[in-house]
Amino acid sequence: MQQEHEQVILKKNTDLKKSSRIIEQLQNKIVDIEKEHSNVKIQKHEREKQEFHLKELTMMKSTLDDNIKKLQLVEVEKSEILKKLTDVETEKKELK
Repeated sequence: MQQEHEQVILKKNTDLKKSSRIIEQLQNKIVDIEKEHSNVKIQKHEREKQEFHLKELTMMKSTLDDNIKKLQLVEVEKSEILKKLTDVETEKKELK
């Protein structure tokens, strides 16, 4: 009976050691997963910052494109006005 009791205790101690190792392994995995999760959060934040910056740059480009179009229109108007002025000057000279 004593021997049986010792064997049961030995078995329980062995099981306890196995369980302790498994718990330690799981705790290590949890730490690894938490580190990975933290890295993913950092990467996500960086990606969001980059996306925001890209949107800002896209808006700036759009504004610049609009300003270029306006300047081109002004340039066309300027050319037309200069041509009219030249024509008027030519007519003036011809009338003299």
